[in-house]
Amino acid sequence: MVKELVLNNRSCRGYDQKYHFTRKEMEEYIDCARLCPSSGNVQPLKYYIAYEETYVTEIQKLTHWAGSLPKEELPHKGKEPTGFVVICQDMSVNSNLNRFQKDVGIVAQTMLLLATEQGLGGCMIGDFQDEKLKNTIINTQDFRIKGSIMSLFVCSKKRLPLILKYIKIHCETLYL
Repeated sequence: MVKELVLNNRSCRGYDQKYHFTRKEMEEYIDCARLCPSSGNVQPLKYYIAYEETYVTEIQKLTHWAGSLPKEELPHKGKEPTGFVVICQDMSVNSNLNRFQKDVGIVAQTMLLLATEQGLGGCMIGDFQDEKLKNTIINTQDFRIKGSIMSLFVCSKKRLPLILKYIKIHCETLYL
């Protein structure tokens, strides 16, 4: 079962903008990430979820997709994600920025596997303007954006036989 999820999990860089998450569905992703192991059981990661078009557009402008494909400008117009999950580190919990990079990968992959199980797709984005993004979404010096921005959104995937759900990401910071 897990192997099937891993095989079906692919990075999506084009999204169906007609689908929307509910707050409850987004909290399910964050709750699943919250249950992941953490270095030293410190749990320094926090999550910012954006759903309002204004915030999504601002975040989208600060991301760079498919850097190894220099001639591609992704996502294509009209195929942009409708929301983001931004993984942050709470510096008041632990200020070592390198110690929790593995944790970021674990929680990001866990959320993507949950999306895959639900017939959805997404992408981990590691190339973004972190200081501008921080200033856009976070109102405290205690947070640092870590090396992954998740875009957990519906995309068309022939490999996934599961029914697509409507998705909408809410714009707020969740402290779990």
